[in-house]
Amino acid sequence: MNSASPRAKFEAGLVAILPCLHRFARSLGCDRADAEDLVQQTLVAALAEWEACPAGTAFADWMCAIEREAFRSEARRLREHQELLEIVAAAGPSTPILIHGATSADALAAVRTLPAAMMRAVLLALFEGRSYCEIAALERTATGTIKSRVSRSRTVVRELLTTGDPPSAACPARRAYRPRKEG
Repeated sequence: MNSASPRAKFEAGLVAILPCLHRFARSLGCDRADAEDLVQQTLVAALAEWEACPAGTAFADWMCAIEREAFRSEARRLREHQELLEIVAAAGPSTPILIHGATSADALAAVRTLPAAMMRAVLLALFEGRSYCEIAALERTATGTIKSRVSRSRTVVRELLTTGDPPSAACPARRAYRPRKEG
């Protein structure tokens, strides 16, 4: 007799399907790091809704549907922020300057190297003037997380603009910084 709770069975199913979720994320065009992020978002969403998993439904199909929707949501967010980047770039010299002496073009180029989550936070805070609470609501995350992202982003951008290099490995902001790949 198997006495495992429904939640324990669900979690065991999640562990078993992880390789499939990684392959599916890669098939959607994600690089390794983005695939890992997508799988994590999928797991968080699935755990939040585990009781909603329809009985008799193929578990893998349900999980892939969640992952596909997470991918689509992230793609929509990235498109919105690409549009924001274009608006900021079009603003020209009147755009706020992050570091004294840096041109807006230099600042924008440095911001574009930030990972997507950090870039969104810094663009919304510094270029759109939104509050941390507003950004947290948009990103569906804690206000403290947004404050941290903006702070780390400022550190990375400042270092890029003053030295031309990202922060050293000893800098806490470096842990979150992975330059975005072009293309």
